[in-house]
Amino acid sequence: MRPARPIVPRSALCTVLRTRAINRTGPSTHVLGYACVALRARISLTPATANTASIHQERHTTNMPHTYSSTLFHIVFSTKERRRPAIKEPPKLWAYLAGTARNLHYDPLAVGGTENHLHILLRLPAHTPIAEAAQKLKANSSRWLRENGAWFGWQEGYSAFSVSPSNIDAVRHYIQNQAEHHRRHSFEEEFLALLERAGIAFKSEEVFSEEVSEKG
Repeated sequence: MRPARPIVPRSALCTVLRTRAINRTGPSTHVLGYACVALRARISLTPATANTASIHQERHTTNMPHTYSSTLFHIVFSTKERRRPAIKEPPKLWAYLAGTARNLHYDPLAVGGTENHLHILLRLPAHTPIAEAAQKLKANSSRWLRENGAWFGWQEGYSAFSVSPSNIDAVRHYIQNQAEHHRRHSFEEEFLALLERAGIAFKSEEVFSEEVSEKG
């Protein structure tokens, strides 16, 4: 018994392809194939078919509803004139800064440094500029430092180096082992090396010429 033909929309031109497959050891069978081609240029679509076509087109033209970004930064800034010991209890400041960053909806992956400078590995929301994040962290930490003793202030600017996700562990280890690193290198040597590694153009005589920030 031959299979019943499917119901074909009037808006489509359907060609029935019949092929006969002959089995050498068994009876012949009929294989029916149906190929339907909508002739949009010459045949008007029915409301149902037009609606389906519209939905299909919309799925392919609608913009992505979400934003995806990777905004990882290694931020560095020092005390005014790199004075030391300007930060009397560094571990307490690191903990405070990590908490402040989380309250600002940043993701602090590592915080460290020494008595005269700070490093923080930070993941930022897509809508947050790095300059805004650095300013807020400096301002909040300055307020905390003033409330807990004498404070000279942070340097005027800051440095931010983009970090690849594949280098997160290496940068985190570097920040967490600052004490060991600075037994062999000064902050000035470290900072110039970071600039060179990042391919940032600079003049050595101008790098450490700065004034204290009014906000920091």
